[in-house]
Amino acid sequence: MVRQGRVFTSSRGATTIFRVVGPATIGESALLRQAAEERLDQGAAGLRVDLSECAWMDSTFLGMLLVLARRAERSRQGARLSIASPSAECRRVLDDTGVADLLEIASTAEPQGPWTELLGPIDDVEALRRNVLSAHQQLAQLPGDAGAEFREVARALSDDARR
Repeated sequence: MVRQGRVFTSSRGATTIFRVVGPATIGESALLRQAAEERLDQGAAGLRVDLSECAWMDSTFLGMLLVLARRAERSRQGARLSIASPSAECRRVLDDTGVADLLEIASTAEPQGPWTELLGPIDDVEALRRNVLSAHQQLAQLPGDAGAEFREVARALSDDARR
């Protein structure tokens, strides 16, 4: 899987911060989710996703944010996920889908570094499929028209996974 954007990470106390630069697609989604879940397993009290330099996000990335928010809340430490300073395009997507109402969103960007880029190929096809499916299942739970549209997508993905 070729990634289109870049994902960086940094820590501020017990909070792990991720910064997405460029587009946020299925590849960035899988990379960020894996790293975030590892941090939660290690006891991170918070996850923050800085979208100030994110050009746009696809539905898998959007749904993955909801997946991570739920995962953080269920962690033994009751962690929280928040979004920092979404770009205008990302804010539009968050607002239009109603996801902005479900996540904590701060208007300030994270301070500069030190940042470490998350690297590595995303070669586990089954993990990618599970990520895409779970992301769209979360989006399917949205109220209104957005949820209805994603219910169709989630149903098709689920049917495809059973084949």
